Order: sequence, then C-alpha cells, then structure tokens
Amino acid sequence: MADWGAMGMVSVNRDDGIWIVKLTGEQDFTTVRELRITLDALFTPEMRPHTGPTLVVVDLTHCQFFDSSVAHVIVRAHEVAQRHPKAYMAVAVGGRSRESFATRTLRLMGVTQLLPTFTSRQAAATALAEISTAKAPEVQ
Repeated sequence: MADWGAMGMVSVNRDDGIWIVKLTGEQDFTTVRELRITLDALFTPEMRPHTGPTLVVVDLTHCQFFDSSVAHVIVRAHEVAQRHPKAYMAVAVGGRSRESFATRTLRLMGVTQLLPTFTSRQAAATALAEISTAKAPEVQ
C-alpha cells in the first residue's frame, strides 16, 4: 500500500494578539482554497481590531510539502496586508540547523525576496510585534 503522506490541515488561532495560520502535512490544490479563505478573512474589516494592528504569521514549520498554488496564496495575502496601514504578515519556515523544505521551496520560487521569513513561529511573531510597534503612530 502506498504512503501518500500526511493529509494537509489548515488551522488558525490567536496567540497574544497575533493570528497564527498553521499549515501541517501536505498542502496543495486540495487545501489551497481553505488557506485562501482563511487568510482573506483575517484581513477583512470585521476581523481586524479597531485599535491595534492585524498581525499574521503563516506557520510552515510542520508542513511537509506545498506546491506553487499555496505559495501564490501566501504572497497574495502578503500583498493584501501591505495595502492596509496596520496589517503585517510574516512566514515561519523552520530549519534551524539546515535549510527546511519550506525555506528551500520559497527561495527557489523567489518568495523569500518578497516577504519576511523566519526560522520559527516565535521569531516571526516577535518581529511582527516589533515592526507594528515601531510603525504605530504616537499617541498624543
């Protein structure tokens, strides 16, 4: 019996004010619709906080495989985030000691030139929090 790999899952939760979109298993055309809907929803006015920034980390650290359709949705979401004055997005790719599948794939696709990538979800969340604080207007 062939091993087709782990079925892809997309989950979302909010951790300390940061939306974490975690992709696990294998991500391709069968899961890309769910990912697109999830990321689109996070940048709608209903989901964005009225006072603070919208911070989103796409966590690929437990993703065993993804195809170009998934990378396209991630890049598109980053472009949407850039159009909002208080929305920021980063990608956690894993691979502390060696280049992870996610890092290698995004690099080969040229995506690492387009959006911030970090080796861990925590590093991405910390960077987003620092960026959003630095770009926040001063309260008078």
